[in-house]
Amino acid sequence: MWLDFKITNRCNNNCLYCGVSHDKVTAKELVAMDKIVETIKLALKIGFKNFALLGGEPTVRENVEDLFSAFQECEDVSVLVITNGLIFNEKLVNSAFACGANNVRIVQSFDNFSIPNYKRQNPQKILTNIEHIQKIAKKYTTDHLKRDVHIHSVISRENYTEVYNWISYFVERNIDISVGFVCPSKFDNTENPIEYNHFNFKELEIILKQFEILKNENKLNFANNILYEYLQSYPFGKVNIKDVCKAGKSHVIINSDGEVYPCITQSYARNEKYGNINDSPFDFIYQKFKNFVCVEDFAPACYDHYLWNQMS
Repeated sequence: MWLDFKITNRCNNNCLYCGVSHDKVTAKELVAMDKIVETIKLALKIGFKNFALLGGEPTVRENVEDLFSAFQECEDVSVLVITNGLIFNEKLVNSAFACGANNVRIVQSFDNFSIPNYKRQNPQKILTNIEHIQKIAKKYTTDHLKRDVHIHSVISRENYTEVYNWISYFVERNIDISVGFVCPSKFDNTENPIEYNHFNFKELEIILKQFEILKNENKLNFANNILYEYLQSYPFGKVNIKDVCKAGKSHVIINSDGEVYPCITQSYARNEKYGNINDSPFDFIYQKFKNFVCVEDFAPACYDHYLWNQMS
């Protein structure tokens, strides 16, 4: 069971391909920290085992380290903290790794070594942050507690020819890496696409060939294997999971304003809200999802649910 929790809408960056309107760092938070902690504890009682904490940018939230008190008494739980890495928040990293969850990962969003880049990152600084996180992870890792840094990369027009080299770089350094596409992405027969999220089928073949080589070299982890399979079907209209999607049942999304949605696509569209944790406890809202049935065609944002379905 997956809970995707946007713990803030504030962000210290302005990624070129970010399609979400974020608040300035100076803005007021929309959900209090004690409400976040309460919600996570209720989700744990319900049976949620996988938590992705994101934003916005989690590192800019004041006292964000207090959040991890929610995980002090839990079993077989995984926690992902997803960051753009512009700030190295040592308190957050230590608090996350010190919590009771079995598997804790700091997920560093990072796409390539070029400057400038769509994420407006200094690659050397990101690499330095990764080293810091690795050193802290070693202090908290035991036979029963796994702590590490994970790289999440977005494939776009600035790096689609470097997928093989990029994944290989981290695999050869024993750093787990997953890749995905800009959402939404477009695939068609346009002769010379120029948008960051637009690829023609010849370019898709270039991407697929790199995945094929990586697979043959045993360099694809589970998530990247799923993406490889997905890319062989989705751009050609051969993916639809609405009959088996677990959205609203084992997959739930909470936006930074406290609104609760059955899936990522609906959380963007904001037309299937089931409640707000500022007004009602999460366990009460979750009961309303029992009768949720997806009636939409498969959308690019559905990929996360497609992946979660495979993992569960």
